[in-house]
Amino acid sequence: MIRAFRTVLAASTLAAACLATNALHAAPIPTDEVVVRPAAERERVRAFFERDDVRGKIHALGVAPELAFKRVDGLTDAEVHALAAKIDSLPAGGDIGQNTLILILVIVLLIIII
Repeated sequence: MIRAFRTVLAASTLAAACLATNALHAAPIPTDEVVVRPAAERERVRAFFERDDVRGKIHALGVAPELAFKRVDGLTDAEVHALAAKIDSLPAGGDIGQNTLILILVIVLLIIII
């Protein structure tokens, strides 16, 4: 009885493994999807900080916009990528929520402080 159960279990496991591997497909990934362009992302972040509303908010928080630009230039590629991804996820039309703007400014201030 146990031997029959083991045989059925092994056959079922083998069949499930064969069916699962048919769903896998490998394909080359284009270089443009893999390569992160730090210069382009850094330029997008700088363009974000050049906006009048962002400059005003930075100034209202007591940070000189020029200092913020220097700090953006000093960010690592990973930090720039994270900020650019956050900027890319903002709603279209330039209507970002107050919480999102505050979050980005807090990140910049933390970077300035550190």
